[in-house]
Amino acid sequence: MLTGMVTACAASRPVPPSQVLAAPATTSEKAAPYMAEGTRHFLAGDWNRASQAFQQAVVAQPELAEAHYNLAVSLDHEGETAEAKKHYFLAASLAPGNKIIWNAPPLLEAVKAKPLLRNPPIQKNYPAVAF
Repeated sequence: MLTGMVTACAASRPVPPSQVLAAPATTSEKAAPYMAEGTRHFLAGDWNRASQAFQQAVVAQPELAEAHYNLAVSLDHEGETAEAKKHYFLAASLAPGNKIIWNAPPLLEAVKAKPLLRNPPIQKNYPAVAF
């Protein structure tokens, strides 16, 4: 019975992506070494060290979407899903056209859980707006 419960819980959690993103040409000189270090640790399966390196890349260049995404993926592998979700959303907000970021299973799952309203209710004291 316990095995069934563990399997059910694992099945309900989206599988984290198995790859991280390369540092783009716009990566600062301060963030680039951390991105490279994080990628090395990620490929070795050392999620904790990868998370630490990608966190340093985020500090060095907060607007680098790839650093947030890579940090999210690493945290997700560590089981830190709540913290990972924050960085998935930050990465998506920083890179609106990046299909890899926007198609990350945990991000898609979060969007499915809270679908956008097609016709939001009109609130009192606000003018009606056609959608």
